[in-house]
Amino acid sequence: MRKLLLLCVVLALGLPVKAYVVSGYFWDTGVGTFHVAIPGTAPSGISWNDAFKQAMDSWSSIANFQYLLATDAVDPCSGQMNGGFGDGVTSVDFRDTACGMDFGTNTLAITLSSGTCVAKCEGDDRVRLTDADILFRSDENWSVYNGPRKSGVNDFRRVALHELGHALGLRHSSDPPSIMESFVSSVETLQSDDIAGITSIYGDAPAALTLSKSIYDIAVTIPVKTTLPGPTDSFSLNGQLTNTDNKFNNRFIDIYQYTFANDSDVTLRLQSASFDSFLYLARINSGQELLSDYLFADNDSGWGKNSELKKTIPAGTYWVGVSTALSNATGFYDLRVDASSVGTNAPPVTYLSTYGASIQINPNPSIAGLLKADDFMFGDKFLDLIQFELATPTTLRIALTAAAFDPVLMLARVVPGSTPAANLVDESSLLLDDNGGGGTDALLQQTLAAGTYWLGVTSRNAFATGSYQIDSTVVVP
Repeated sequence: MRKLLLLCVVLALGLPVKAYVVSGYFWDTGVGTFHVAIPGTAPSGISWNDAFKQAMDSWSSIANFQYLLATDAVDPCSGQMNGGFGDGVTSVDFRDTACGMDFGTNTLAITLSSGTCVAKCEGDDRVRLTDADILFRSDENWSVYNGPRKSGVNDFRRVALHELGHALGLRHSSDPPSIMESFVSSVETLQSDDIAGITSIYGDAPAALTLSKSIYDIAVTIPVKTTLPGPTDSFSLNGQLTNTDNKFNNRFIDIYQYTFANDSDVTLRLQSASFDSFLYLARINSGQELLSDYLFADNDSGWGKNSELKKTIPAGTYWVGVSTALSNATGFYDLRVDASSVGTNAPPVTYLSTYGASIQINPNPSIAGLLKADDFMFGDKFLDLIQFELATPTTLRIALTAAAFDPVLMLARVVPGSTPAANLVDESSLLLDDNGGGGTDALLQQTLAAGTYWLGVTSRNAFATGSYQIDSTVVVP
């Protein structure tokens, strides 16, 4: 079968071509692995590797395609010299030439894509990609920053986002705003034209799960990629406020739920050309109640009338709210979230109960734990106890899973004492489940009154240890 080579460049200035254009090149498995090991850090303090990975994640979040990361160093010019077809290993780096070729006066970066022809191979080609190496011009002034394009300083991340679009099979677009325009602009996130182009090749990303209601009577959307594992995560999503959305403070609002697995530095940016954006970030507990210590809002901290929040937050589950500064405003928007883990997660607050067991105060809906040999002994079994609060009556569905042992789940209301250490279990409220979740997993679903509760995690068999996962969800009528 015939091999073909495609060169795609991004220019500092130039003329656009037309609205999104598909090259005919594609990854037939819907997966592409980039070897990313660029030494050094941008003047802004962000490593080139992290910025490139964030750009990869932005594309992966919007289409039925997944960029995978490999962290070993691979020469992007291996097999590319003298018009070669690459080595079948996709990588990225800064270089002073495009594998022996001149970059061109206005060229900032270049993508060298090659593949095997599977249909026609003339004109409207269909080419199965085998390689897509990206080279950034090393004699340019680079950094990583947000907001409008700065004179004399190129934003590495938005150029990487553009080049990764070429690596997916997109050519230049002339439907601004678009990251695939042939020249760098103040556009820094994927736009509707970019999304239409990439989904025309790979299809839409798997549909998100939307809850019909929350306890606040506002719909909450839980995306497919709802847990951000760290150490760095980045994603963009595009949405639309409509007059059928729920309202908060008499303004339309969309709410997205994300769980940060680690304590994190987060930056959220909300942009819209249609309305004056208003952005919320709020931590919730296992009963969907807002935790007042972690409620944040912003109107115009981004450039223009856009919103931006920069916070250091503890691991947990959060709602990101997209709204407007004016009532009844509607329109399209772009939301970007960047998160970086900050050291070791701060341990939950604990206290010693009157029963001799340590109680972990943990409001998170998603809890990863570990039964270990130095835990409190309950007969001949180890026991972890976790405390949470409910301010209002709530129906909770609590799932306990474990691969290393047969888990048993306990739930009981607590009678508060004069001090936390004097708290007592209301034994009449005790609930217990072993295999209600299917297989050996445990599950409890119960309507609970407002109050303090303990969750107990133990095992069916004596002296069993291992990791476990608790996931609590609210059942709304």
